[in-house]
Amino acid sequence: MAKSIKLYLFEKYDVALLCPIIMKLLFLFTGKTAEKPAVELLADYKSRISRYISIDVVEIKTGNEKSESVQSIKEKEQREQLKYILDKDFLVLLDERGKEYTSVEFAKQLEKWMASSGKRIVFLTGGAYGFSDSVMARANLKISFSKFTFTHQLIRIILLEQIYRAFTIINNQKYHH
Repeated sequence: MAKSIKLYLFEKYDVALLCPIIMKLLFLFTGKTAEKPAVELLADYKSRISRYISIDVVEIKTGNEKSESVQSIKEKEQREQLKYILDKDFLVLLDERGKEYTSVEFAKQLEKWMASSGKRIVFLTGGAYGFSDSVMARANLKISFSKFTFTHQLIRIILLEQIYRAFTIINNQKYHH
């Protein structure tokens, strides 16, 4: 019964208007955002996005030691990352080998996820060495914003800006062009 009501609501009303009621985005960032300008930009985009959908941002503290092996670091980060990810979540990893989208394609994809999954969408950025094999296997999708490598500070801003841009595209608002 609830499923048919939900489908009716998506057919009858604008998806973005319903998102605060039935959807949530979670941004999991591995490591701390330390630079003040980055913190300010992230807060600005978080505020903008929250006009469309409920969101949470969690920074996962890594506490890695310089003497630790890459494998040990990935395993420690994995334990912390998976604490926040539920079985029913739709998990999107930001990975250099992920699928690339234009902004319009990404907006359409985000709208599809929201309309079809009914789940919380989790965007996860990895640590300096990427993701463990088990986190990679758990992912529903891997996306990339470029073949370039970005700092952890910068990719967070790019991700939130693209999510905000996607919502303005979905709602035919002036921002994208």
